[in-house]
Amino acid sequence: MKKIIIAFSTAIVLIFGLALMNSCQKEEETDPNYVPSGQEMILGEGKIAYSIENMQRALDSAQAALAKSFPGARLMTEEINLRVNNKYVRFLPKDSIEHELLMEDSTLNLFNYPIDKPILQNGTVYEPEYTNENGFSWLYSVVPLHQQLPEGIQTEVIEEVFIPDYGKSDHSAISTGRVARQEGEDEDIAADTNALYAAVEAYALYLAGQMDDEEANEMIEAFSGGNVQRQGGTLRINSDGTLEHKKVNAFIEALKGVKNALNMIMPRAFAGGTSGNSSTAPKLCAKCLVSTSWMPEGDLFIEDPTMTPNRVPLRGIKVIVHRHLRARAMYTDDEGHFESDTDFSNSAYYTIHFRNRSSSWLGRRYFRINSGKTGWFTHTHRITGKTKSSVDYTYTFTGGSPDNFNEAVAAMYLATEHYYFRDVDGIDRPKRHMKIWAKDEHGDGINGSHSASRYFFLRNQLHMFAKSSATSDYRDTDGLMATMFHELAHSTHYIQNSFVKFGNIETRVKESWARGVQYVLTRKYFPSYNIPTSRSSGYTGLVRDLIDTTNSVISGDMVSGYTLAQIEHTLIYTETWEEWEQKIIQYYENDTEDEVSDLFDYWD
Repeated sequence: MKKIIIAFSTAIVLIFGLALMNSCQKEEETDPNYVPSGQEMILGEGKIAYSIENMQRALDSAQAALAKSFPGARLMTEEINLRVNNKYVRFLPKDSIEHELLMEDSTLNLFNYPIDKPILQNGTVYEPEYTNENGFSWLYSVVPLHQQLPEGIQTEVIEEVFIPDYGKSDHSAISTGRVARQEGEDEDIAADTNALYAAVEAYALYLAGQMDDEEANEMIEAFSGGNVQRQGGTLRINSDGTLEHKKVNAFIEALKGVKNALNMIMPRAFAGGTSGNSSTAPKLCAKCLVSTSWMPEGDLFIEDPTMTPNRVPLRGIKVIVHRHLRARAMYTDDEGHFESDTDFSNSAYYTIHFRNRSSSWLGRRYFRINSGKTGWFTHTHRITGKTKSSVDYTYTFTGGSPDNFNEAVAAMYLATEHYYFRDVDGIDRPKRHMKIWAKDEHGDGINGSHSASRYFFLRNQLHMFAKSSATSDYRDTDGLMATMFHELAHSTHYIQNSFVKFGNIETRVKESWARGVQYVLTRKYFPSYNIPTSRSSGYTGLVRDLIDTTNSVISGDMVSGYTLAQIEHTLIYTETWEEWEQKIIQYYENDTEDEVSDLFDYWD
């Protein structure tokens, strides 16, 4: 079984979910981030950390603790007003049309579970609290305060919140909730303010019950410069939504201890006056203070030792980095690299959406791989940053196991993205809004299917089966990619003909064309790949034999030199085997055209 891995190269040390490696060696067998297909996602209880009330409590506590350690420091003389800058909302689509409008809105980062609840167990299945008669449930998102929401769709604003927006000091306090940086102001003021916000954000998550004990201990250790022992196991929340007073006090004491930690790191950082003057006030050393704040970035790849090249980036794939209500969407570039435009405090989740970027829901060259009729396929794992070491990590989808649905879908994505945007020898690309249903099962003798009837009512046009009917194991990379190329070839063939015309085309014409595309495109990754053929079922090797230079008198293959684009052109409004033969002879001059009829006769 060939293994597909997704590799992340990050600028932080990953604490949860990834085994530490001193080199690029892959810890496939011990990867704790592997989530079995079908595992239930379990959510806990917690308050919304970014509510104005909770953030103000965190700010007041942090300022009080820091003021005691740094009396008269510049930051303590400035008034900080927290203002609502985002809203936490949910949508309930009543039907597939509304659902599709939401899914294709590029301004929305949607989740099918309430993201204000801490994740106790990661999973691929979440049982929603409510599903309407058409099978649709609530979708959750966080949007800027003044962003216009989709009209006509049932919407609830759960909470108006303040989420710090790091690194954007040129924005006004109204838009970001930050202290606005004035022209000529010392840049350290902005850096210190961001540092304070990161501390406040971490503490707010702590107060709201959005941290487990392990993460809270790491954060306290980072703030205090040493390990702080805490009693008890699971964090408990009081009836008013606050944590036990003893635990809050432990965190306050940790904040007070930050001065000692900083003095050890930067002995001269606090030399100077004690007034609020920017030239003499001590600096808070943002990078030292907020050692739990980091900028998520990474690289996504598929690796297969039999593939050429062995390592291929996953391009244009959507990645959402999120923690509680903070979420940032990005897309990988041509090198498979993605990076966030803002810092995160403590741990975060990376959710990989197997879809490419779309400009609008009716836009062309858009595709999405779904895990059901209305859902979307994602893969989520958790990491956190604690130090700023530059260490390379490899994240493996399978963890060494050959039976992983995520791995199969990654291969499907690679093939689909190639057909849409890479070298396809001049043939047409899919022009429809494409939805692909990836199924974690075998297809009772088939590996995939395309149906013209599925282009109506916003259905999934293609169905893909990840498992082999013969063995019930997951199919190999080359087989999965070959099937995807095959079904996408049917899609372009359909678009070139009307709905009625496509239905009249002989099966052997349709399948021989799709087999040919499958052969040519799969060999771009697996040069020795060959296609299974059958004259009786119509899955012939005709297109391959029209193109290749391997001739055989026995099989009637004395033809070569036709291009895939030429063959595609002869298929437009061609319904029968005989029509196809005549068009190939008539449309294009070829040194072997006298042998074309014999080749058609062989595969007839």
